[in-house]
Amino acid sequence: MQISFYHNLVAHHFEIHTDEETAYIEYEDHLGTLTLYNTYIPYSLLGKDVFKKLAEQTFNYINNQDYKMIPKCPLLIIYLNKHPEYQHLIGRYFAGGQD
Repeated sequence: MQISFYHNLVAHHFEIHTDEETAYIEYEDHLGTLTLYNTYIPYSLLGKDVFKKLAEQTFNYINNQDYKMIPKCPLLIIYLNKHPEYQHLIGRYFAGGQD
């Protein structure tokens, strides 16, 4: 299965495209802090490590851009609890999006 990662700026998605379908994480950008609020993995892609690859690629993108993230999706929170190497990417929540 061929996989490609794509940052869809228009839809506010981080996406994994396969030969079959597209999996994605939805986010909102608040001045460089990304709130990750939903993950969608098509049924046909379950059990194929697509979620793991999507999470890792998304977190690597956030790290490379010097962004922070606020995970709201339960799947991402569980994943982050098992992968402390991404903990430094978690930002503080600012009421109203301001310091």
